[in-house]
Amino acid sequence: MHTTPRVRSLVEAAGILLLKGLFYPLPLPWVSGLGAALGWGLFAVLRLERQTALNSLELAFGASLGAAERRRIAGRCYRHFGAVIAEFLCQPRLAGRRLERHMVLENPELVDAALAQGKGLLLVAGHLGNWELLMAAVAGRRQPFASYVGRQHNPIADGLVNSLRRAMGIETIDKQAGMRGMLRALRAGSVLAMATDQHFSRMRHYVNFFGRPISIAPGMAALMQHTGVPALFTETWRVGPFLYRTRFAPVPVPPPSGDEELDLLRISQGFFDLLEAAVRRHPEQYFWMHRRWRPPPRPEELSPANRAFLHGPPSAPGGPSTAGGEGSPAGGGSGSTGGGSGSTGSEGSPAGGAPTEPPR
Repeated sequence: MHTTPRVRSLVEAAGILLLKGLFYPLPLPWVSGLGAALGWGLFAVLRLERQTALNSLELAFGASLGAAERRRIAGRCYRHFGAVIAEFLCQPRLAGRRLERHMVLENPELVDAALAQGKGLLLVAGHLGNWELLMAAVAGRRQPFASYVGRQHNPIADGLVNSLRRAMGIETIDKQAGMRGMLRALRAGSVLAMATDQHFSRMRHYVNFFGRPISIAPGMAALMQHTGVPALFTETWRVGPFLYRTRFAPVPVPPPSGDEELDLLRISQGFFDLLEAAVRRHPEQYFWMHRRWRPPPRPEELSPANRAFLHGPPSAPGGPSTAGGEGSPAGGGSGSTGGGSGSTGSEGSPAGGAPTEPPR
């Protein structure tokens, strides 16, 4: 039976409200556990999305991960994000000081020092851990806070999701407001949060992620270049049911080269090197269901600066060439032109409800 977009929107919104009504009264550890069980069920039935996750893991780690290990990580990834959805629906229960017990900020002094510069602050991350709970934790420090977000296809669901964010002190800037909205927030001294790791098709800027070229959104690096705003990378990971930790690290800004596009690529590469190191520490908590790697561009499709950045200067005929390679979850960064970031191990963390056991 054919359904109109309006009917589909109402059904999806009703589903969100139904899940919220199911999770909201539960003890918080149960919220994570039941959400993880829901994620495990989705892993079993959503064949297309499951295959996307498995393909993404293979592209990232190559032969260093066998098929069984890729499937194990993908299953735990679904468990983790099932728990994240349930936790997000219950976030308003954590308003106030209670939130500090569920999201521990390891080095918040970096946030304070960056804001003291008087230029606002960019908090940048990938889809790792629990990005929504991190935003709520920083906003809960009584600092003006805005998040640059995409608009949901379902306007009713979009309103419900943003109302949950507003309940935690987070204002949203949708992508129609674009750069103007972001600049307005930074001029007001706000923290501006953005997750900037998904595929971007409107412009052709490429950096390396797990040794493979990816198309990037230039907004983060462009803001840093043109406003001097400091940026902190955020690594968030689960340590238990509804329990997380976050570590901040400055996004490196290389000395200007005189080539604006090259500098943008180098800043962006610094972010992705930090993200890659974090994903290697917590591979089961990254959003592998997104098709991050698309067919790579031909060298002639790239600008001269981007071609040199990815492939190096042209070599003499018969000379050596370089190519990115894959690594293992415990390995280092991509080793790409933009300069890697050192990484240190952190406590491991399972996806979903209980720390080490499958969902019940």
